[in-house]
Amino acid sequence: MSISRSEKEHLIKEIEDKLKNSKSMIIVNYHKLNVPNMLDLRSELRQAGIELKVYKNRIFKIAAKNLGIDGLDKYLIGQNAFSFADNDSPDSFKILHKFAKKNRSLEMMSAVYQDKVLDQKSVLEIAVLPSKEDLICMFASSLKYSVMKFALTLKAIEEKKEA
Repeated sequence: MSISRSEKEHLIKEIEDKLKNSKSMIIVNYHKLNVPNMLDLRSELRQAGIELKVYKNRIFKIAAKNLGIDGLDKYLIGQNAFSFADNDSPDSFKILHKFAKKNRSLEMMSAVYQDKVLDQKSVLEIAVLPSKEDLICMFASSLKYSVMKFALTLKAIEEKKEA
């Protein structure tokens, strides 16, 4: 099905706006992903404030080129969907990674994050990073251990002086 020139221009403008206004964009290949799973993925992403859109690769390439984003061409092959997140949180990476682990039909290909084009390896590295809350818990736990060790050392010194 062919679309008119004005429709193409409208889609290119839409993609450019999404790329400009998003903090992260992830390309996922959804070859063989069935409709119910795709709907589940969209719903899960939407709950986190992340939008998943399907565009023709050719149209997406034009929009990316217009914005000076280089390096995405090699990932724009096959059936791709594009997630757009408005915040700096790596939630979209985590949600897509978790979903891809359950559904082998979905593969994270590339991303634009913090104004950089990331390869598949980098995308997966971000996806498995601990969350902010986990990092805070790890930090608090290490502080607790250090304070406890310090207190035990002081107690041992005091007991040694008394002996």
